[in-house]
Amino acid sequence: MKNFYAVIMAGGTGGRFWPMGRKKLPKQLLPLVNSSTMLRNTVDRLEGFLPKERILVMTNSDIAGQIICELPDIPLENIIVEPVGRDTAPCIALAASILYKKDPESIMCVMPADHVITPKEILLKTLHRAALLAQQGYLITLGIPVTSPATGYGYIKTGSPLADDFSTIAEFKEKPSLSAAQEFMQSGQYLWNSGIFLWQSSVIIEEFAHNCPEIHSVIQKWLNGVDYRVDFASLPRISIDYAILEKTRRAAVCRAPFNWDDVGTWKVLKNFRKSDDDGNVLEGHAYTLNASNNLIINDSDCAIAVIGLNHIAVIKSGNGLLVCDLDSEQKVKELARMLPGEFQ
Repeated sequence: MKNFYAVIMAGGTGGRFWPMGRKKLPKQLLPLVNSSTMLRNTVDRLEGFLPKERILVMTNSDIAGQIICELPDIPLENIIVEPVGRDTAPCIALAASILYKKDPESIMCVMPADHVITPKEILLKTLHRAALLAQQGYLITLGIPVTSPATGYGYIKTGSPLADDFSTIAEFKEKPSLSAAQEFMQSGQYLWNSGIFLWQSSVIIEEFAHNCPEIHSVIQKWLNGVDYRVDFASLPRISIDYAILEKTRRAAVCRAPFNWDDVGTWKVLKNFRKSDDDGNVLEGHAYTLNASNNLIINDSDCAIAVIGLNHIAVIKSGNGLLVCDLDSEQKVKELARMLPGEFQ
């Protein structure tokens, strides 16, 4: 589709994968599931679907140089550096203004840089179908069928059917408690929010005008030629869900038929690594005795040995060492924020 563009959000701080992930080495720049970085995998997933000239990469000044080196095939002018982090709504507003000026009929697919999606052929077919519906003015979120009562994802309650695999959105739900997640799963009415969106750039700009005028007034300045670096920092820190999607009447969801994971924790990552007969993932100088279902990654010359412990993560990377229960690693990001600057 000649008017189709991809917008890859590649900011972030790497806190969830500390100590391997750092402020200047976030998750999307790590080779977590194969030999390529998560960002490289995301770009390669679009191979053959659209030219590199129609891919924008949104990032921050801390890692812009690394992004440029990682993606030499993306035109330099398509790597957009935000002066400060302001969450997804300002990021998407900036991308929409850039694409609207380039192509007023542009359809933009917004996707995170750090997800695992297979097979890519089904993803691309889904994006094509969603783009056709987006041309009718809908703001589309790709929803993932719920397979477990996960508490680390946002949920979408489906509404009235629109077309095959598409429906209106009745309600967005934030990350729930375990009991609520179990109810969502049992009801069959909910999907996980993948964070992948499709809409026309003109339509999302209209929605900012209706639902978030503070951001829309700045979009108008950008469309009139003001450099976004002048006033980007003045925008509120707000997600696209809060700013637009939970308010609009144009929201729709597509039940995505592909395999998806945001690989958001060490526990999830363990499923992508090869384990021994006791369920231990051991990388580097890592050894166990009477221990099972552990994740031990060691980048040092020292040996790490674990005796009689189960279901823990031991991660040695650079000047950091993490030891935690694999069911507690949702708190890793919180811990990383507490550390002195030289360890972040």
